Amino acid sequence: MNQQDFVDSIKSWVSLDNKLKVLSEKTKEIREERNDISERINVFVEENNLLNNVVEITGGKLKFSTNKSQTAITYKFLEKSLGEIYSQEEVEKIIEHLKNTRESKVEPEIKRYFDNI
Repeated sequence: MNQQDFVDSIKSWVSLDNKLKVLSEKTKEIREERNDISERINVFVEENNLLNNVVEITGGKLKFSTNKSQTAITYKFLEKSLGEIYSQEEVEKIIEHLKNTRESKVEPEIKRYFDNI
């Protein structure tokens, strides 16, 4: 890559980054609107006992159900849970070992900063 290719690549990167920013903002707006509507639909579904029902829509179906998800396993959670069965000294040793042996990956990145105008 020569100097001019580098400059052209930077210009292309910034242009694409600008497009992604616009799309990301629009996506966020659409997601927020959909979430608001989802809340209203879910209230109606609960109030009318429609859980596990299916609604036929163009191109598919909508099924109303519940989803159980678990929170992420954090060091704080591990410390609390391990503290219930091990001594504080053992817990600290285990947590320290986990922190020291956790894999990490270093990758190059291009990070954009905006001037505060």
